[in-house]
Amino acid sequence: MKPLPAKKFYAVLERPVKGGEIAEKRGVALARVIEWHPELSALLDFYDADPMQIAREVGMLTSHDNPEEDLEGVDLGGHEWFETQAGLAAVRRALEAVRNDPASIRRAIYEPDIGASDVIADLEAIEGLLEAARQQETRFYFALEP
Repeated sequence: MKPLPAKKFYAVLERPVKGGEIAEKRGVALARVIEWHPELSALLDFYDADPMQIAREVGMLTSHDNPEEDLEGVDLGGHEWFETQAGLAAVRRALEAVRNDPASIRRAIYEPDIGASDVIADLEAIEGLLEAARQQETRFYFALEP
């Protein structure tokens, strides 16, 4: 499923872990370039859409609806959890690609206020979170904040 335009790209963990707090403050630059950069778009293989967000996008819910009442009895499915080691490897490949060719960010999409250093900072924060999750045997998926 192709993600919707987003404000933030981030990892959701199966359960809380120690050591990933900085990742909560990052992800804005990555959200703006992820679809346009070949090495970064590979991270979308670990993306799982929020069922409530999809319900809103397809018109099943409006901002005035109460999801608990309006979708009672509707099976929206659960999340697809991924093994952290696989996601960590993908993040590290993306980091290596951007570090080796920082200009690739500008070639992928013109965003004057976003540079390679911003994307690297986002990826490093996610790397730290996933490393902590790996050590604590916690699965994850990537999400986009609408």
